Amino acid sequence: MAFPKRFKNLLEPDPHSVPRPDYVWLVWAACGSDESACGWSGWTIEVALRRSATRQPTSTLDENVPADDRLQCPNCGRALFRTDISLRLEPSADQRHAQGEAGVDYEVSPIEYE
Repeated sequence: MAFPKRFKNLLEPDPHSVPRPDYVWLVWAACGSDESACGWSGWTIEVALRRSATRQPTSTLDENVPADDRLQCPNCGRALFRTDISLRLEPSADQRHAQGEAGVDYEVSPIEYE
């Protein structure tokens, strides 16, 4: 499968140019707002944030980092109900990929463009 050449920078970004969050809030959500809901439940991103470089000690105005935080069901697309259960996560010092090392623990196919 060939991808459009104009999206090469999106599909193969410079790792140093990707905005990384300092912390992420997850929320336990459920798809159960109407009779046709599918009943899915699970963790979803509520917000991903980076500490503001200009933040004052008394401020909590951290900057949003792009993330899929629409709270839509991954199965049926309906709006999710956000419960009161949330979890704050911060990056670990160990940032090795969960699947292992590319080309060693799993195969990587070259990306083709048209």
